[in-house]
Amino acid sequence: MQRRVTMKDIAEKVRMSRATVSAVLGNKAHCYASEKTKALIRETADRMGYSPNPLARGLKGGRTHTIGLIESSLQNEVRRQEVVNFTNLLDERNYRLYVAYFKGEERLLQIACDDLLSRGCDALIISGKLTEKMYRMIEDIKDPVIVISPSPESLTREGELFFDHSCGTREAIEHLIALNHRHIRMIGREWGEFNTDLRPVTFLEVMKRHGLRAKDMIHVLEEETDLTADFMKGFLRKNPDCTAIFCTNDFLAMRTIQACSQLGLRVPEDMSVIGFDDISASECYTPSLTTVRQPNMEGAEAGIQLLMNLLENENKPVCRHLLSHLVIRETTAAPRRRPLPEL
Repeated sequence: MQRRVTMKDIAEKVRMSRATVSAVLGNKAHCYASEKTKALIRETADRMGYSPNPLARGLKGGRTHTIGLIESSLQNEVRRQEVVNFTNLLDERNYRLYVAYFKGEERLLQIACDDLLSRGCDALIISGKLTEKMYRMIEDIKDPVIVISPSPESLTREGELFFDHSCGTREAIEHLIALNHRHIRMIGREWGEFNTDLRPVTFLEVMKRHGLRAKDMIHVLEEETDLTADFMKGFLRKNPDCTAIFCTNDFLAMRTIQACSQLGLRVPEDMSVIGFDDISASECYTPSLTTVRQPNMEGAEAGIQLLMNLLENENKPVCRHLLSHLVIRETTAAPRRRPLPEL
């Protein structure tokens, strides 16, 4: 029995990418190949005896009931849980999910978009902070695209959801101040445009509003693993008055607690610590972590509804401004009354 000719066979014959061949033969709206290239691909396909997959050819209106999700990272639990949430919610509507990630790089985002659309995805969901160049690239895509972003500019764009990190950050710092902390520090990981992130901006805003020192209160690490007992020893020698630390993710907060313990410091008796994200380990950590919970499930539900409004002609209202909130557990208390021991 003769083997079926595939798009890969045609791509090798014409020396082009499979994505380009798929876009041409599938008559995709996002196909930007020249007319000469399209003609070459179609002629080669006819000559080789190519015929589309019968199942794909039978789909009504060219719909595949697949969605492409492009994550800025898959290396932390929040992003992985987002994938799970979208997978489960789409499954309830008989859709399937393809996943890619772009690491915050424009080139990889372009590749991911082209690849997922060439596979026949009906729409794309892009999750993460985007540059203006990325937005211009997305505007050229004719298929539906939903963006989930921590940038407040998202509220000015149709089809976007805004994960508001400022609300939870404000609640966290206000909580520490209400406990009578006056010497609060923030520790975050360097990830590019740190100064445009709402968490440090909000931290400084709240500190200044309460008349507290804000200058040099934010400390940036290149990697989470840099937060060791040696780092904490140097940090506290430079900041002996520090009684509370706000971290930009739960992993950093847990490493802070571990480093304090290795130095003989107790949390929260000697140092209050707050994380961000509320990953699954936060609640069962010892002591259980006070942290900021991101609206991950609410965001997934809102994203799916935005898609269904576009794909299924539904017209249900969607909350596009999603707030983070503080979850108080066991790692915050009133500031210590005794000075730090010799480190």
